[in-house]
Amino acid sequence: MDRWDESIYADDEVEEEDREATREQLIFLIDASEPMLAPCDVRKKRLRRSKAGGEGGDPAGPAGMEEGSGEAQAEDELDDEFEGKSWLEAAVHVAAAVMRQKVIAASGDRMAVMFYNTRESAKGEDETGGSFPHSWLLQKLEPPSATDISALEAFELPVFERDIGRAPPGTSKGQAMKSALWRTASMLQEGSKQGRARTLTRVLVFTRDQEPFRRYDRGVDPSQEWTRVHGHLRTLREHGAALELYPMLGPGDPPFSLVPFWRAVLQLVRGGQGDAGEEADEAEQVGHIGDLTRFVRSKAHPKRSLASFQWRLGPRDDDPHLAVKLYALTLPQKLPALKRVNGANGAEVRAETAELNVYTGGTIEKADVRYFFPKDSKSTLPKTFVTLDELDTLRGKNSVGMLLLGFKPLSCLKEYHQIRSSNFLYPDDKKQPGSATAFIALHEAMQRSEQLAVCRLASTRARTPQLVALLPAEELLYEDGSQASPPGFHIIYLPYADDVRSPETNTDFTGAERAQPSEEAIAAGEAVCAALSLPEFYAGAVMNPSLQRHYEVLECKALGVQEPPVEEAVEGDETQPAIDEAEPADPDQPERGTLGDLIQAFKDAVGVVDDEPKRAAGKRKAAVPIDEAGVEALGVEDKAAQGTLKSLTVDQLKTWLKARGCPVSGKKDELVARIINKLGL
Repeated sequence: MDRWDESIYADDEVEEEDREATREQLIFLIDASEPMLAPCDVRKKRLRRSKAGGEGGDPAGPAGMEEGSGEAQAEDELDDEFEGKSWLEAAVHVAAAVMRQKVIAASGDRMAVMFYNTRESAKGEDETGGSFPHSWLLQKLEPPSATDISALEAFELPVFERDIGRAPPGTSKGQAMKSALWRTASMLQEGSKQGRARTLTRVLVFTRDQEPFRRYDRGVDPSQEWTRVHGHLRTLREHGAALELYPMLGPGDPPFSLVPFWRAVLQLVRGGQGDAGEEADEAEQVGHIGDLTRFVRSKAHPKRSLASFQWRLGPRDDDPHLAVKLYALTLPQKLPALKRVNGANGAEVRAETAELNVYTGGTIEKADVRYFFPKDSKSTLPKTFVTLDELDTLRGKNSVGMLLLGFKPLSCLKEYHQIRSSNFLYPDDKKQPGSATAFIALHEAMQRSEQLAVCRLASTRARTPQLVALLPAEELLYEDGSQASPPGFHIIYLPYADDVRSPETNTDFTGAERAQPSEEAIAAGEAVCAALSLPEFYAGAVMNPSLQRHYEVLECKALGVQEPPVEEAVEGDETQPAIDEAEPADPDQPERGTLGDLIQAFKDAVGVVDDEPKRAAGKRKAAVPIDEAGVEALGVEDKAAQGTLKSLTVDQLKTWLKARGCPVSGKKDELVARIINKLGL
């Protein structure tokens, strides 16, 4: 085999697919005491920009919560998603949203949801065969399923109070917390026996109680409750778990202090053991619950860097360098690949390929395969063969890291220079102390002088070196001073000279002379732009309709329910223009025509003519009269009420739908669902 394979030459755009996947275990511990049953007041925190960034922060989301931080600002926006819910229901709602994201983006991760301070107790399978008093396991630690998501989304406070209930007055909160931590440690112990390598374990605690019980008796002696809880916290630490605290506070609540109890808990369980994660600090362990929607989008996912390398500030070996990490800001979500299974036993069938010698039938090792570049028929150059190792040398691989080439004004960077989605660069002070200080110094200097850095980047040995521009990202803070987005550098991937095209200078493209539009044409164009303005649109606000429909149908099949008809999916497609919605007339504005009128006026003003002349409309066939008696004889209404619509044929279903003015496309199940929808059953 000597033919060139383009897949060998092409760069892999998503680097993490080539790596061993890091699994995550996410355990929600939700306090079910009386304060959590009160109505919640969740507000979206307003952002403000910071003039100077600090060394702290987290590229995946907001940092921690300072002790004694002020109340939420009055101008914060009320989050409608949690209106009418209690704090307990809000925490479960977050767990359901995270679980839904895990199903889509990280199907191998595991999740569990547990209440503590409950009236009822969940039976367990611990070594003593006993139970875990005042704790209730709502969802086991396992990969999330459609049934689990449906159960969490259906959770309501009245059902909780009837079936589970809060702990009665006088119940030991220390015993309840000990039971929850014991149960958590048991689940992690069970997972470790199954050999779950490279696993990130995070325990998320939602509570309004800043001091569940006293840690000390008579001054400096640890209380019995703290001694028992401390033992289970040490077990969590041995498993490499990281505990994160989310105080459920509203705008009118007093500040949440970590000093009496939670600071000692956070210091004990910081994660970072093994290959899977890094030890967290207190700022990363305490989250702001003021914007639960943002929490679902950011804090639900661990910080997984694409690469870690050295940023050299000069070409010589003795020039200063600092350690940095590369993070992905956006990654395209695609439909998962189909898997083949054995029809007899359901086992997955994997395909394997190999290069075979056509003469002997033996397998050819990858190192023995040679490739060549196809040449033009007019070329007189001989066919040149290369191996993969020689190709890597030609492409300049095996030089990992980033080298600073120089600085340019920000005005030099154009929008069309960005050839792919950007990444985010952040210092890695744990790998090389002092990197954050040097990083922030460069960041501040470039911000003040309005400069960008041009570098040569090869993030891994498998990557071809690329020219990149480093743009300083401004720090974003909430109104109370807490950090929402850290300072850092956006990496813009620049084109090489070979990649640049200039169609605007090509007369074949632009024409010999530039046409000058009239004032009438410009005014008509402005009217169309005003009619199609998108005031509330921003990047990342529109869901992928294909993905949403795909997972909606999969969830319905998993639950054994009828999937919604295609028409509903089209109606919820946010990529479709909303041009049919009638807007109320504004008496202060001049009357405007419909969008079709405005587009036609624009075409007339610029002189656009249709490519093909309109054909004379032929005579339409007379509509076939509807046989109302035959439609009534089908008994569709009665069969729908009895649930026996599928006994009718497809043609009979279509006949009824056509008589009622409904679409008749789709399979039989869709037709049945459409009839049920039409009848309001």
